[in-house]
Amino acid sequence: MTTRRRRMLWLWSLFALVLTQLSLGLAMAAHLPIVANHGIAFGLLAKAGVLPLLLEATGVVLVLLAARLWPSPWLWPEAITIGGAIGNLLDRIVLGAVPDPLHLSPYPYSFNLADLLIRLGLIVWLVSLAVAALRRRNAQRR
Repeated sequence: MTTRRRRMLWLWSLFALVLTQLSLGLAMAAHLPIVANHGIAFGLLAKAGVLPLLLEATGVVLVLLAARLWPSPWLWPEAITIGGAIGNLLDRIVLGAVPDPLHLSPYPYSFNLADLLIRLGLIVWLVSLAVAALRRRNAQRR
């Protein structure tokens, strides 16, 4: 990874992180009901003490490692994944839980902007890597 790409990745990750935190502030200002998620995805392991924090920290490290080992042809999927993951980790460290102010019926779970960024970023990142691999394979066949 070039120095310029690394700098841009951190800049856009920071932008995504700031967006996640601003969205929580706006949710509080709008008096939206906020669910405190003490577990990991979908509230799993909510009563597992420090385990969700350790798993979330491990997830952030794995995403950072993946960004280094498997860079996407685009920068933004990695950046929003990293920013969202760090945002949720910071919320868990500072607040003891991840605040989830968004709820869309009939979806049964609450979520936050960081969750959306993580999911969108991972999906686009994986698809872009698959498309790049297919293009490389087709180019080698010619």
